[in-house]
Amino acid sequence: MSATCPFAILGLAPKYDLHAEDIRRAWMRKLAVAHPDAGGEVPHATILNDAFKALSDPLTRAEALLCAMRAPTSDGRALPDGFLLHMMELRERLDASLGDAAVLAELAREGERMHLDASTRISDAFSDAGEVGLSTASAQVVREGINVLRAVGRMREQVEHATTEAMHDLGE
Repeated sequence: MSATCPFAILGLAPKYDLHAEDIRRAWMRKLAVAHPDAGGEVPHATILNDAFKALSDPLTRAEALLCAMRAPTSDGRALPDGFLLHMMELRERLDASLGDAAVLAELAREGERMHLDASTRISDAFSDAGEVGLSTASAQVVREGINVLRAVGRMREQVEHATTEAMHDLGE
């Protein structure tokens, strides 16, 4: 692991399944010494803050772990078979919802399920790495999962925005 790796910076084992509280505690321990108010320097505190931010987000944590594991190169834009068609169908349902709270709630649940499934696939792929490192196939599963999380995240934001607008329209 390089000195610029967020796991090394915070002194955490390089793994995907980290608890938010463990990341926060590691960051706080390091920041207690590095913060300018404690006699540290701004650049060091900034590096710690960046590492905390990277590991707090499952997407950037997965990317950092791929880097830390020196994962084999694979298609960075890959998606699971049928994913794009499924997303198009969900977006069509969103467009046709016309602010229907039941449809929006169903889409929100679907987005949550897809997020959880992708996170689980990423976690399982990293767990399979073992001592030999990440195989090309496992690296591909992780990259696909990262892309799914990004796409699902955008869709969930759109559902949340539509829900907020629908609630606002009801209030008028």
